[in-house]
Amino acid sequence: MLHFNERSWVAGPSHYEKNIQNTPVGTSVFQVNATDPDQGVGGSVLFSFQPPTTFFAIDGARGTVTVIRQLDYETTTAYQLTVNATDQDKTRPLSSLANLAILITDVQDMNPIFTNLPYSTNLEENVPVVRTNFSISSFVTVHL
Repeated sequence: MLHFNERSWVAGPSHYEKNIQNTPVGTSVFQVNATDPDQGVGGSVLFSFQPPTTFFAIDGARGTVTVIRQLDYETTTAYQLTVNATDQDKTRPLSSLANLAILITDVQDMNPIFTNLPYSTNLEENVPVVRTNFSISSFVTVHL
């Protein structure tokens, strides 16, 4: 009796979305799941990115997505990845694709900047302490 790979893998939605902050390298950020109803080797699924990405890796057997390069909101605010799941049938492997959007959330990582340096003022003698003679303000640039 011959076995034919007649059923492709089954996954959840064809589009996933995950929000993360500037996450450290080596952190797992998502888990892709897929199953294949075929029996034996043809029923096991391997994951990959199509095309490969330099910022994330995916564990081929488990579907765990991990950060492999420093992420920075100021450089890139989102990554659109395509996950390929392929069953391991030796004669006729079947595969399917799902989209994974990883959205980077901005974190406060910029120091305040003083402008118009240096500052100076003149103070009068015998002025009561409660009076404001000079104030300094700073600002932080926020990129939207």
